[in-house]
Amino acid sequence: MLRGNQLSAEEAKQIGLVTDVFNKKDFKKKVQEFADLMSKRPPVAIHAIKTAVLDGMDTTLRNGMSVELEQSVPLL
Repeated sequence: MLRGNQLSAEEAKQIGLVTDVFNKKDFKKKVQEFADLMSKRPPVAIHAIKTAVLDGMDTTLRNGMSVELEQSVPLL
């Protein structure tokens, strides 16, 4: 980011920055497929994942791991 290097879509996918790369004409179809997949996941698990990411990203690694553990344990 500091150097300002730009990645191609394929490079971004290779390093895990984006989940998928597809043509513009496939956008609505791909988004719907993703939404359908997410709608089949347990809502409590999705909420725990979002909470762990959002609450854990702006803190120390130790605290972030603690947040993740707090969110994971109730799901066991």
